[in-house]
Amino acid sequence: MVNSYVSTDKEPATVKSQWNWQKKDANKELLTNVKSLLEKVSNCEMAMACAKWMVTQLPSGAEKVMGLEGCIYLAQKWYQALPESKTTDKEKAKAAVIKFNAMWRRLATEQILFLHGIRTPELHKQADKPKQLIIALYEHPCIVDTTEDADVPDIHAVVEEVANLNDINLQSMMVELLQKWLPSASSKQQDADTETGYMSPDVIQDIKQKFNKNVDFSNGVSRSTGVITIVNKDLKLFKSHRVPTPLKGRLIHNSYDYNDTVINLLNLYAPQCGLREEQRLFYDILLNYVSNVEQYSSKNKYILTGDFNFIEDKIDSNNMNCRLNKYILDKFKSIKDTLKIKDVYREIHKDKANFTCYNISGSRTRIDRFMPINEFINKISEIKHIPYKKSDHKMVQINIQYKRQKWGRGFWKMNNSLLENEKYTVLISNIIKQWKEDKLKYDPLKGWDLLKKQIKETTINFSRVQAKISKSKLN
Repeated sequence: MVNSYVSTDKEPATVKSQWNWQKKDANKELLTNVKSLLEKVSNCEMAMACAKWMVTQLPSGAEKVMGLEGCIYLAQKWYQALPESKTTDKEKAKAAVIKFNAMWRRLATEQILFLHGIRTPELHKQADKPKQLIIALYEHPCIVDTTEDADVPDIHAVVEEVANLNDINLQSMMVELLQKWLPSASSKQQDADTETGYMSPDVIQDIKQKFNKNVDFSNGVSRSTGVITIVNKDLKLFKSHRVPTPLKGRLIHNSYDYNDTVINLLNLYAPQCGLREEQRLFYDILLNYVSNVEQYSSKNKYILTGDFNFIEDKIDSNNMNCRLNKYILDKFKSIKDTLKIKDVYREIHKDKANFTCYNISGSRTRIDRFMPINEFINKISEIKHIPYKKSDHKMVQINIQYKRQKWGRGFWKMNNSLLENEKYTVLISNIIKQWKEDKLKYDPLKGWDLLKKQIKETTINFSRVQAKISKSKLN
């Protein structure tokens, strides 16, 4: 049947790009007939071997991708049918699942590239290394092409499809890529604390196009290291405000037009508490600045966020004997009263302690905060402190449901049956082994958070793949 189809098909193409990659044009009748035959084979291993032979005979294209999905399904079926006592056969079946899954991901990734008109051999060679492929795609020349050529591929769409197919956390990758592309060389002076960040307009424009986001950067001056704000494109920039010279490199104030509301986002990086006079001056000038911002319209809503470099309450430090800076506290209370903002974490979690900054000396504090206006507090669905291994700070994320949202997923709960899945337990064991090797690099509590986060993400991705495999059909 398969030989007949291959031999009677049109003149074979000489390169992969000429094969039919459109799923809608695949020969579903052939695949359906093969599926019905394989279902009659009682020996799961034999059925999988027949499916494997079929796939090797098919030309590259949509049919081969769909055939590999069938191979994954049959290999998984074989694995599940074997008793635990047959260790050797179980290992053989597990290896088949892994092998076919890798083959399917690679070919399906190439399919995405071909369907979007990307035929560059260098990119296709990286189909089995999706993270490297995504980096290469973001560096593709067409991403900075401003012409309205219909043949120019939508790189952002390609990246999203590749990430979804390969279970890659695209947001985490974007943070890592941003660190890679930001200027790494800071101008260092004699004082070890004096580092200045600078980003040229060309680099800012490049990042805007690569990430398809709105980007604003305040170049560092003196002891400041610069501030960057990245927002989604659906937030239309209404106004970029000029801040006082002493606040440059420390504060970005942008207004965004969204749903008939002007959202004022003030993103700051305050001087460290060790720079006592500089920190006092910063908050003095900030208070004067916010006291004169445009609050003439009820449409203006304020969010103050960033690294404040001080705590408002002893509960925000692991050292309950720490001393609070009364001068800064008084100034900051006036700032909050002026903008009518509140600490969203403290409003939601009351007396719960949590930290965002982990010092190598063992000090832990919550100095990174989101402070929206009171009106937004009830619209915030969640706030997260997300560990990030390349920084001693956690990322702080809030979700504001400005529009009425439909009910979504509830709290994540692990499926305990996964603990009986050998492939899953091996995967988690390897993660824990790697964590043990790396844990001395981090603060103990931060390292523990990183491990829990990685296990959760791996478990979710593993469950998703298992669901795909169990539901896979030849057609």
